[in-house]
Amino acid sequence: MLVLCGLSPGLAGAGQSAKPMAYEITIEGELQDSTRRMLTDASLTQQLQARGVTGLAGLRRRIDGDKIRFNKVLRSQGFYGGRVDGRVDAVN
Repeated sequence: MLVLCGLSPGLAGAGQSAKPMAYEITIEGELQDSTRRMLTDASLTQQLQARGVTGLAGLRRRIDGDKIRFNKVLRSQGFYGGRVDGRVDAVN
């Protein structure tokens, strides 16, 4: 399974102030609809999407937390060997 976040361009660099930027989330993989819904419900990245993010590091922290939660969901559904990856793609 793969979690993808597309980030709008124009993030401020380190030490710069920026307005929150929007992002999109995609959960990919061969999953039953019920499992996909459970992952979406467990996603803090999804829950905080309306707030946006002010930096790439913050988005990566959200994704890292989701990876832990997603693995727990997958194990609860019997996917003991599941693998979760996260990736951030810039959107032009």
